[in-house]
Amino acid sequence: RQLIGEDRFNKLLHGGVSVRQIERECRLTPRQTVIFKDFLNRFELEKLTSGDSVSSTTESIPSRSARTFKIASIEKEGDELVIYPHLKEDYLVKGKYSINYERYEQLYRKRNLAPERLNQISKIFKMLNLVNRRTTTVYQIIYYIKETQSDYLYSGDPGRLRSLTRRELARRIGVHPSSITRVMADKSISTPQRKELPLKFFFPSQKEITKSYLQDLIEEEKTLLQDHRLPRSYSDEVIKARLY
Repeated sequence: RQLIGEDRFNKLLHGGVSVRQIERECRLTPRQTVIFKDFLNRFELEKLTSGDSVSSTTESIPSRSARTFKIASIEKEGDELVIYPHLKEDYLVKGKYSINYERYEQLYRKRNLAPERLNQISKIFKMLNLVNRRTTTVYQIIYYIKETQSDYLYSGDPGRLRSLTRRELARRIGVHPSSITRVMADKSISTPQRKELPLKFFFPSQKEITKSYLQDLIEEEKTLLQDHRLPRSYSDEVIKARLY
């Protein structure tokens, strides 16, 4: 049997191979496959709950250290944009954890659990609630990207991007802006044009959009002047009219 190895694992994270391909190439037994899928789940949970970059897991590979981790795709189906999780095993597919507090209360009263055990259970509940909040936030971020940047997603034209700030999104979904920043760290999605882009790409400021448009306008002016299709440089009035 072959080892899965760091390179193959990185390919899995970035969409280069599937779990089934790894299972076949490494000749994993059914038991080993279960263990590997469980590890993937725990790895995804660690990305959600740590709030930090997970690049340290692969920092021994310089070419990968700056990479983002693809979590979903936005694809066109007819006239609709649809969100698809990156992997079937992804936490976005599994949904949220449900905690039966009523059942817990019954067990607590019946078994008279020791304080140490209660403390452990309390920590687990807090962790699951945190995972639920982060999972919900991740999906909401992707959803609002789909809704706000639909013109760009349909066309692939960066000029169709709209100004969107993390503060604005945080206000819309009812979380602190720092939560948006933590959840977005090192994560990417692919567009209908099959481009993998970091989530932060979809949050340009108005200043960045204006700067990008000005650069395009300068290139357009330069080309038209060289081709003798523009008698003189754009005036300030023309530039202002084009911008606003």
